[in-house]
Amino acid sequence: MPRGTLLSDYEKGQIDDILVEGKVVTYIAESIGRSRKAIYNYVNRSGSLNTAAKIKITGRPSKLTCKERKTIIRKASNSVL
Repeated sequence: MPRGTLLSDYEKGQIDDILVEGKVVTYIAESIGRSRKAIYNYVNRSGSLNTAAKIKITGRPSKLTCKERKTIIRKASNSVL
């Protein structure tokens, strides 16, 4: 797949500033003129997501805790089918 041009330092600064304001990635992509994937890649690779914790991670909450999940996996792997 062909690559686009890399994000400039100016664009990276814009992304960081807009993330701090609490805007969503789609808004950032439209305002800068880059793809959402490019913005997501920059945010995930640079660690900017920590500075902009206002981006909501949606999805159904798990009924199991990590400890319960590990217990179930351990018991299932120890049993003979």
